Amino acid sequence: LRLLEIKAHSNMPNSMYNEIIEAFSEQHVSLYRATKRLSSLVSIDPVWIDCCVKSCCAFTGKLENLQECPTCGEKRYRGNSKSRKKMAFFPLKNRFIIQYQNPTRSLELQYRNNYTTSQKYLQDESYGDIFDGKRYQELVEEGHFTDYRDIALTASLDGYNIFKQKTDDC
Repeated sequence: LRLLEIKAHSNMPNSMYNEIIEAFSEQHVSLYRATKRLSSLVSIDPVWIDCCVKSCCAFTGKLENLQECPTCGEKRYRGNSKSRKKMAFFPLKNRFIIQYQNPTRSLELQYRNNYTTSQKYLQDESYGDIFDGKRYQELVEEGHFTDYRDIALTASLDGYNIFKQKTDDC
């Protein structure tokens, strides 16, 4: 299953997966069997999205009806109208539903609520967490985070190239 995870993250071809399994495993586990095993452990079905063979873009949103990549010009489909490359997308909502089904993880996901309803948070003026910040306070005033199961997500990018030359990043 770990190899299947690596395959998904790195866009590893099926042939390479099978080669690695043959080289390092005493019992051959096909991609089909590994995928079936994963499906039995996790009750979430991916949404399959066509993407560029060079990973330039995903054909979704404004790009959904394009026949070739707007960046590199590679064709989206083979001659038989099958996508040349697909990626699995697992909706965030479904991932959280699965996590809330695990009692230990469910308690961990309630950190925001536990932090913001603690006496220390209500009485202390110091900054100890993101939930002490101005933006979170504004969101609460706007009516967000009213349920104890609400989850606050933040995003962070490291090393994102902002110029085509790829000499600088932020």
